[in-house]
Amino acid sequence: MAQPIQDPTVGGALQALFSLQGRVRPALEEFIIPTVRVADLSQGATPAISRHASAGFSQAAVAGEHSQLRFEMIPGALAVIRRLHLVTDTDTLIRVNFPGNAATLGALGTVATKGFTDGRLLAGSPGGEQNPAAVITYGTAVAALNPWQVLFQALAAEEVNVEPRGWVVGTGRPDLYGFLELDTYSVNVQLRGSIEWDEYQL
Repeated sequence: MAQPIQDPTVGGALQALFSLQGRVRPALEEFIIPTVRVADLSQGATPAISRHASAGFSQAAVAGEHSQLRFEMIPGALAVIRRLHLVTDTDTLIRVNFPGNAATLGALGTVATKGFTDGRLLAGSPGGEQNPAAVITYGTAVAALNPWQVLFQALAAEEVNVEPRGWVVGTGRPDLYGFLELDTYSVNVQLRGSIEWDEYQL
């Protein structure tokens, strides 16, 4: 049997809301109807932790070979590239490739020194030293980068600063790596610089 609601304001509110005439006597039934709410809850999810990191590199010129760099992101993490700083000793074009989860360049000979820019994550901090998940290698090769999607000019001894929009490295999947690659269009070019990124552990 339905139980009357012993609050006259409820009936008054229903009358005002729906323009009802006469007496309104709301009541509660003595059973429960289970319901399921379906919605996209991603907007209300806690944002992923973001940490800013950087790495430097310096590749000497090698006759007949292109200077190259490979940025590799481990599974389960993403990197948003914030800044690319380059200096060459010869006029050249810089080619950038986004091969997704299958690199076209093999792992290069030298691993770049990398680190977080947040002092709380460095040696001597309360939590101990932590290292970025990305791996940056560089070197030279006779074979040129192919294919490539982005091209920009580097003039001898002049700094090139690129602040890209939408350069995301990594798949976010727990089983796939992500890559970014670049090289010099000309051979026998010294390539020095740094790369900065925001790293998200998913």
